Parts: sequence; C-alpha cells; structure tokens
Amino acid sequence: MIGRRVERTWNRLLRKHEMTNADFTALAVLVDGPASQGQLAYGMGIDPRNAGAEVKRLQKRGWVILRRDAQDSRALRIELSDQGRAQWELIQEVLVNERKSQLAALSPEEITELERLLNKLNDGATWDQ
Repeated sequence: MIGRRVERTWNRLLRKHEMTNADFTALAVLVDGPASQGQLAYGMGIDPRNAGAEVKRLQKRGWVILRRDAQDSRALRIELSDQGRAQWELIQEVLVNERKSQLAALSPEEITELERLLNKLNDGATWDQ
C-alpha cells in the first residue's frame, strides 16, 4: 500500500513539473557530465535504440545540447543545457521537500534505521531476474 502511495506521489510531482520518469532518469545520468547515446541508454536501463527518442524529447524541451565528440567527430555527446540543469536542480529541491513531508512522522533515528533497512533490502534483492 505504501509503495503505491509513493508511486502516485512521485508521478504527481513529475507531472506537475512536466517531466516523465524517463526524463528524470536521463537528467540523472547527464547531471554527472556528457554521455554518448549508448552511455545514456545504459544509465537509463533502456535499449540504446530507444534512447534517441528520449534525446529528441529532451532536446525539444531545451534540456540537452548535442555536441560533436572532441576525440571522434563522428560521435555526438549529449549534455545538459543550462535549462536542463535548472530543471534538475528544481526537481531535486521539490523532492527534498517532499521527502521531509513524507517522513515527518519519524524521528531522525527512525529515518536512519529505515534507510539502513531499505538499503539492506536493495543490496540483497535480485531485481528483474
């Protein structure tokens, strides 16, 4: 039940800021620096053939810039634009505030213990196998 509430809240927050899960994931990959389309696809956990559509969507929104690779002029590098970085920073601020709201009923110690247990579950799980 709580998983569905979190998912609904997550989707509502993204919609409110005109983002999809794919947009968020792509920005999360690119915030660390430019990437090739293959690297972006790998970071997003999608087939490289499907990354092109996401890049076009982000480019249309002004969130990414395509540049020629300095070492290989045939290759393109995808990087966040100033607008894309601003969008990333905005959604991070929103998420921090939402997290505080969702965890308000817990003490700092309980939050630490919850994070420890969730990390333990995550580390021990076999996802999508």
